[in-house]
Amino acid sequence: MKTFRILFFFLMGLGALPQSLVAQAFEDGPTEPVQEAWIQTLTSQKSMEVYYTDRSGLLMDGTLHQGLAAIQQQLLKAFPEGFGMYEAMETHQLRPNRKFVYGRYQAADGTMYASVIGWRKHSRWFKEFEAIYAEGTSSKDAVAQADRLREQWVNLANQHDPAKIGTDLFSPEGMYFNRGTRFSSDQIGQAYSYMSNKSFSIGLEAVMVKPINEQITYEFGIFDSGGRGMYVLIWTKTSEGWRLLLDFNF
Repeated sequence: MKTFRILFFFLMGLGALPQSLVAQAFEDGPTEPVQEAWIQTLTSQKSMEVYYTDRSGLLMDGTLHQGLAAIQQQLLKAFPEGFGMYEAMETHQLRPNRKFVYGRYQAADGTMYASVIGWRKHSRWFKEFEAIYAEGTSSKDAVAQADRLREQWVNLANQHDPAKIGTDLFSPEGMYFNRGTRFSSDQIGQAYSYMSNKSFSIGLEAVMVKPINEQITYEFGIFDSGGRGMYVLIWTKTSEGWRLLLDFNF
């Protein structure tokens, strides 16, 4: 039986959402049937156009594949026989039209993969972002390092030094993925340029820090910069220590 642990977060300053809206968010068009249909489509190797847009991204093995064609090609290459099982472990939602789901796949060869999906809904739910990495022995220092680096990220942001976030915290292959645009680590100052405003301030509240294997850790949380939103950070262990591989938020 699938396990679903639903965490609700409400907009700061607006109070609790009306009960009717909460019910609508989870009873009218849940993502679980969409995910089940997605798995069947992958297994049958049919077109996955209803699950992605040109702005969608799939992170695997350090590479961000963007758009329907690139994503489907990568999935069919990596998982030609599809998945035999999927279990949703945690669902985190701040607004009715977007959510993060952390879950696990089992491939045909028995290998387990950890996934974090960023779902967005317009007229239908689609995958705006997903990371898929094989599970393995986790690094003992992963959580502590994520906590330390997150604090450093916040300090640099509130010191209005976004370029230093790119040089000090991102890996050379690191990226910021936002609204279909990918910024490389040397473009972080440009991508985070709004942080240069002296009135800017931000806080990050980690809700889940999950080591996946020796090299990868998933983090989900809430950011508050005057308005609240959700973020996912993918940490990777490099020769220079833990660094940010990807920042995605909405």
